[in-house]
Amino acid sequence: MDVRTRKVRVTFLYLFLIGMLIIAASLVAHRLVSQEMLRQDGSLRGMFEWLPFVSSRRVPGVRVAILRSEQTARFLVGMAVAEDRDGEETRIAYQSIADFWQSYFRRRQIEAEIISDHDLEIGLNRFNLLIVPMAHCLSESQIQGVKDFLSQRRGVILTHISGNRDADGVERDWSLTGDVVGGTPYFLPLRDDRPQRLQLLAEIPITLNAPTAFELMVHGYNQLIGMNLRESRGHAAGLWADGGRVLPGGPFEEHAGMVQGYYLGGRFAWFGFDAQSVDSPSEMWQTFGTVMDDAIDWATHRTVIGKAPWPEHRAAVTFAIDPRQDFVRAAELQRAMTRRGVRPGFFVNARQAAINRMILAEIAPYVEFALQLDLPNPELLESGQSRNLEALIRTQVNELNEYMDAPFVGFSLPEAGRLDIDRLARLGFEYIWIDEERRLSPKYSHLTMQPLFSRRRAPVLIYENWLGRREGRDDAEAGRPEQVVEAMRSELRRKVRLGGVYTIKLRSDRHGSPTYVSLLDRWLSELPREQVWVAAPGEIASWWRMHENLKLDMLETAPGRMTLKISNEGRDAVPRFRVFIYPSRLPDNVVIRAERIYVPIPDYRLERELERVELVVERMGGRENRTYYIDFE
Repeated sequence: MDVRTRKVRVTFLYLFLIGMLIIAASLVAHRLVSQEMLRQDGSLRGMFEWLPFVSSRRVPGVRVAILRSEQTARFLVGMAVAEDRDGEETRIAYQSIADFWQSYFRRRQIEAEIISDHDLEIGLNRFNLLIVPMAHCLSESQIQGVKDFLSQRRGVILTHISGNRDADGVERDWSLTGDVVGGTPYFLPLRDDRPQRLQLLAEIPITLNAPTAFELMVHGYNQLIGMNLRESRGHAAGLWADGGRVLPGGPFEEHAGMVQGYYLGGRFAWFGFDAQSVDSPSEMWQTFGTVMDDAIDWATHRTVIGKAPWPEHRAAVTFAIDPRQDFVRAAELQRAMTRRGVRPGFFVNARQAAINRMILAEIAPYVEFALQLDLPNPELLESGQSRNLEALIRTQVNELNEYMDAPFVGFSLPEAGRLDIDRLARLGFEYIWIDEERRLSPKYSHLTMQPLFSRRRAPVLIYENWLGRREGRDDAEAGRPEQVVEAMRSELRRKVRLGGVYTIKLRSDRHGSPTYVSLLDRWLSELPREQVWVAAPGEIASWWRMHENLKLDMLETAPGRMTLKISNEGRDAVPRFRVFIYPSRLPDNVVIRAERIYVPIPDYRLERELERVELVVERMGGRENRTYYIDFE
């Protein structure tokens, strides 16, 4: 081999090694950045999420006018001075509201301009969306300007209360907000520093893509506004909650905190709070940003699309049994559920299994077993203890396997703490049952570190959220099982409105008496009429993982025509799911074509009362992508 050939080969070797080094470094950097972005407390995630409702989605053709009411500013300054507060600070704080909105639209590359009270009187022909944020003081001609804007089939987004005083600050017995929304606004009672909970309702266009049954936490810096709807043109999208309960409804709606609807030919969305009052955690800002994205699309007569939370029903319910020390009563609860076609989760530990092996073998075909974790030290839920928690769970599962041959689908924890989902995914459980009321829907987090060729899946967090878990002990000891079961019945109706999952763990020492079993049996017989999906906890977890892996994207290519892209980012095939489409106008007919041949065409239903099109997609394979072209005729 001559010297020239040797040099060429050495050069190629160096280039190969350098290329491999670059590829390896790129993979490591990608993995680290992905891990950091997906972590709940990651610094990169936080760097992006501190910005108020950041959105990368650009909305062409939207021109926004943001009202900055100088009349309202003068009134608020006068009020501040009369109360010996800094008037200039009050003026700056009020003016910052319009600046906040303008900054938000600028980040989304949407044309937005701040306007004055006088501009409402001379016309807003250049715009198709008007933001009216907390403009208390408006003249009647200015209020008429807002109504004229709506009558031209344009959109308005209102926050807090506007037009409740005239241009000089004199209070009215009516308001612009009440006229547009079709209800009676009122100030919520002042509370301490704790934020108020606004529970988002299901299957409403402006909340369609928000997390299911989400509770938005809002501070009452400017005293929050509720709305009692009295006319049918407005539909509540969120209700103020009291003590975790959605307040009862009246003829149309009571205690609404978020409303959407039609008025004078235009569309509106109303929020009973100032946008800057949303609580600071990133999940709150992200959710409110998602709602605002859909509110803008809705108000500007654009199509809104989203996934239905459940396969065929408005909500879901799942049952679990904690046998405690009374397995005989636990078996009675199981038999009552089996008679009604309900398959509950059954939580058990090794000590209980050793004593009750025959009962467990008898009920095994009818329940879904889960580990009732004995947690000796709550500190195991803290950050940095995940390795020890994993070892404890493995030990207890191995002990259970000595007495039982059935698989364990999930395990329970007293609280979520700061769990390392990546490490717990190694255990192979479908779900983790959290014994604390924090969410009304499951929670699925993607793994941040997925080994190559691994089929590991993150467990779904299911939060126990029935109020009887707090009230059941007192009612049971007082001998009032009827109240507990009736509370379960009424609470299920609330969950149906919210679209969440009703998670109920029955304790045999509290709920296993013959009276309880008889009442529960009667209630279970009513469930088919309640529009709920009754499923075992493992089924709920499996569906939710598939649901969260489904991604939708939509492009309106022309009036009455859109392109819908559906992606299944998970490994598992989704057997059946629904997509809701709220078009700018409801068509008489829908024509759907697939981009590729042999791709099944989804069925559709025109739901005229709800003004939407419902697509029903049958079986979509793992990692599959589909594109549909939809014409509304």
